[in-house]
Amino acid sequence: MLKWIIILGIGLIIGLPAGSFLSVPLASAEEPPLPDIEPLKHPSMDSHLAQIYNPSANSPFALSTGGDADRIRVILVMASPDAQIPVGMGIKVETSYEELVQVTVPVNNLEKVAADQNVRFVRMPSVPVSHQLGETVSEGTRAISSIAANHAGYTGKGIKVAVIDSGFDIYNSEIAGNIKGYRTYDNENRSITGDNDKHGTGSAEIIVDVAPDVELYLYNSRTSVEFFNLVDYLIGRGDIDIITMSKSWLHGPFDGTSRLAQKVNEARNSGILWVNSAGNYAESHWQGQFSDPDIDRNHNFSGEDETIRITVEEDDEVRLILSWWGLPSQDYDLYLYEYDIFGDWRMVDSSTDVQPRASPFEIIQYTALYDQDLHIVIREHNTSRNAYFQLFSVNHDLDEYVVPSSSISNPADATGAMAVGASYWRDEVLEDYSSRGPTVDGRVKPDITGPTCVSTTAYGDEGYCGTSAAAPHVAGAAALVMEKHPTWTASEVQQWLESNTRNHHAKSNADGTGLVHVSSLTVGPADSELETNADWLFGLIKSNTEYISKLLEGMSYYISDIYGHIQLMSSMVDRLQSQLDYQYSFIQSSVDKTLENEKRIAELERAVVMLSSSTRNAGPEPTPPPIPTIGIEGKVYNDLNNNNRLDAGESGIPNRTILVINLANPSDVNRLTTDSNGDYSIE
Repeated sequence: MLKWIIILGIGLIIGLPAGSFLSVPLASAEEPPLPDIEPLKHPSMDSHLAQIYNPSANSPFALSTGGDADRIRVILVMASPDAQIPVGMGIKVETSYEELVQVTVPVNNLEKVAADQNVRFVRMPSVPVSHQLGETVSEGTRAISSIAANHAGYTGKGIKVAVIDSGFDIYNSEIAGNIKGYRTYDNENRSITGDNDKHGTGSAEIIVDVAPDVELYLYNSRTSVEFFNLVDYLIGRGDIDIITMSKSWLHGPFDGTSRLAQKVNEARNSGILWVNSAGNYAESHWQGQFSDPDIDRNHNFSGEDETIRITVEEDDEVRLILSWWGLPSQDYDLYLYEYDIFGDWRMVDSSTDVQPRASPFEIIQYTALYDQDLHIVIREHNTSRNAYFQLFSVNHDLDEYVVPSSSISNPADATGAMAVGASYWRDEVLEDYSSRGPTVDGRVKPDITGPTCVSTTAYGDEGYCGTSAAAPHVAGAAALVMEKHPTWTASEVQQWLESNTRNHHAKSNADGTGLVHVSSLTVGPADSELETNADWLFGLIKSNTEYISKLLEGMSYYISDIYGHIQLMSSMVDRLQSQLDYQYSFIQSSVDKTLENEKRIAELERAVVMLSSSTRNAGPEPTPPPIPTIGIEGKVYNDLNNNNRLDAGESGIPNRTILVINLANPSDVNRLTTDSNGDYSIE
């Protein structure tokens, strides 16, 4: 009794949460070897179901089976697609796809179902994960210049976009007018709202922000079986132009050959452009080959270290997925431990399937009972060859041994998927968490990036972050391109988007070819040449107050009054609200942001172009002259003081190429180059 009183006293002194004192490691204690345990294996049932059905004193997470009324949703892997489903066991079939049958069954009948001669294996359903981190218009429309394309007449009119997600609010005012159809494939929730209507609604909002007249078709599903049937339906419709999905699965193989990837390829081969979020796993992924130099059956991540640590808080959901492929007969298991105050390892969860799959995987889902330091362990059970692993932690970064490369999710790894990474909309810098390539078979991924952490009504003040938010920006941009080029194939649309990114470069495994950008849609057939060969690109538009007001909704642009002052206004939107007497606007559509060795420009607010017209008039506002007669002179320089004006000591930037285009007549192009002082002029 005294021992327990002392331990409790220690817990109170160091301020531990209630119930957690048994799991806090002693700083001075040396970790003992991991225990040698015998895993729970069932020949025809995955280990999670085996634990539910067969409670054991040796299983720390065994559950009560309850009575026959307690049902569970499972997937029956039948011996063949036409095998007879077991009868007389309380099975209720929800849906099926080839040899996979999704059913609910009484827990007490699991063993009987698994023993049926027509059932090869019984497993938990495979469900995807979403890629979000946390009258509204996405700031991403500014980053990709879609507003300029909208005002040039490209709004996605007539383009049909199907959004696959976990759920939607079809009454959301931002998207309700664009919804032309919706349908649920979710057999658990049986509603289009699903289990997370914010996620799908936020994605749909972004598409409409980029392409205001697009036609939306909304679909939700939960399991892979439901997903297969849903995609077959969309292909069968024959009229869908784009499918976008901000969800994925994290079991392999990640070489584009999985069943999920093949289904995406079927959609692409039918003429549909498939846009998929790449994933948020660059900081929560490890890969490597099994190594056991001390021959204790546990993988050594480095030297004698046999665990990867993750830090979690009370009530956090821990979800881990370990995959390997090409070696279906090699049986490895996944464990989750904590190191307690007594200096002992305590197993908190495990996944120990027999592995009947061609592409084996183990999944752990554990809810933290308190703040914990947990340790991931990979252990061989029955192997003759060393497998190569991919390990993903869905909700928590790995504290150690992070491998960002090859963290692309499935089916973003498909050859037919346009995989989208994430860049922060303010500075266009690739997010640290954005999944990287290459795919396991060596292909470069992602293909492109989109802006993230943007405003939507669905997410409110918290913002919609992650590659989940980036992908619908690309889908909306694709709708604009399809509207302008209705005869283009999906591959041609993707090629255009990849070739016209804001910071275009050779495709890399970090951000593809760069941030999606559609300003080139507004400048005629020579747009790509203008985009890549100019440092600054201006469009001169004669405008009225209503047009200027629309521009203020969100983009980087230049605006001029008739007295000749022209300067960068994206950082002065509030002031402009009361100064709508401007008659001309300059729309900025591409910028070389390196500017030699000068400091980086964040969102165009630290580089200022000061221009003046050939005449000034201090009197009443005259009728503005025709656009072609306006003379312009000015300087390009670095605004070191960030005050939007040229001050002493702020030098001009030489050899900057500037294109001034009359958007009323796109063939009227003037190419200027700044001199050694950063000055330029045009009559």
